[in-house]
Amino acid sequence: GDEGARHIFTAIIRTHSLLKVLELNDNVISDFGAHYIATAIESDKCVLTHLRLCGNEIGDGGARHIANAIQIAECTLTHLDLSGNRIDINGAHHIATAIESGHSKLAYLNINSNAMEEAVSDVISQA
Repeated sequence: GDEGARHIFTAIIRTHSLLKVLELNDNVISDFGAHYIATAIESDKCVLTHLRLCGNEIGDGGARHIANAIQIAECTLTHLDLSGNRIDINGAHHIATAIESGHSKLAYLNINSNAMEEAVSDVISQA
């Protein structure tokens, strides 16, 4: 969960870890955990290039934290997998804005199986 994410990413920063690939799938990480993750990946002490956070509980707040982090020059992520979370249209907008900024190094992004389709359906049904 969130505490586990905090411990892992704190260790990565403190030890100047050479870890390049990290998979934290299905660990009940929420927006709070995503905040810890974002703080780490924007650090020049983190050299992760591939991060998989599939099947967690990251929503729009967590997507915003991660989107802000991937725009930071020190962020080394090239592959990000956020599939199977709770990101809706607002979170997708934050990520899209980060990519459009031209500062992100992402070459691969997976946000399949999130709440975006439900959010679009809700907006259409309210119109």
